[in-house]
Amino acid sequence: MLVVAALIAGGLYFRSRSVKPLTEKDTIVLADFVNTTGDPVFDDTLRKALAVELGQSPFLNVLPDERARQTLKLMGKSPGERITSEIGREICQRRGVKVLLASSIATLGSQYVITLDAVNASSGDTLGEVQAQADSKEHVLKAIDQAAGQLRSKLGESLASIRKFDKPLQEATTTSLEALKAFTLGDAKHSIGDEFGSIPLYRRAVELDANFAMAYARLGTVYGI
Repeated sequence: MLVVAALIAGGLYFRSRSVKPLTEKDTIVLADFVNTTGDPVFDDTLRKALAVELGQSPFLNVLPDERARQTLKLMGKSPGERITSEIGREICQRRGVKVLLASSIATLGSQYVITLDAVNASSGDTLGEVQAQADSKEHVLKAIDQAAGQLRSKLGESLASIRKFDKPLQEATTTSLEALKAFTLGDAKHSIGDEFGSIPLYRRAVELDANFAMAYARLGTVYGI
């Protein structure tokens, strides 16, 4: 009897370990970062960085910002409304999305602590939670990179896929938080059709980081319109 019980328990454990929280058909809504550091450079910027990092994955599907804004309008809210956890869950329900990713950055002494928490939008159950620390503001993007990679694994993406599709965030975007901030603000203008308003912000991004290829590409797109 003990042997049978052990086999059953082992089988249940194995099945629980092998079940993936997500499949390729599931979608994720990104909430805005909760920023308790008091430093405005992190506002919107870290969400953009996280979206770029997760967007590399062929396994995860992040709800595009355009669709999120459309849903905010249907909810009677401004398209630029911050997506809190509460609002994010409503977006999930309206869009039939399974997962909400809530994120935060806080200070702990001289450290910055990034927390990513993927939750089932219907039940509120945690599907995967990770934390990463940065010893300075300049290393926060690297910590986002680390945390996102760990979260991808927890949500069911294979290690082989993560290794193949995991370009370092600072290479995919920029090493400069200030440049990424300008780029993010430029994207906000661009997304609502304010092309002229986006140009000086994209220009500022490439002034801050002359190697910011994504910002150059955006400028090319805007000038081509």
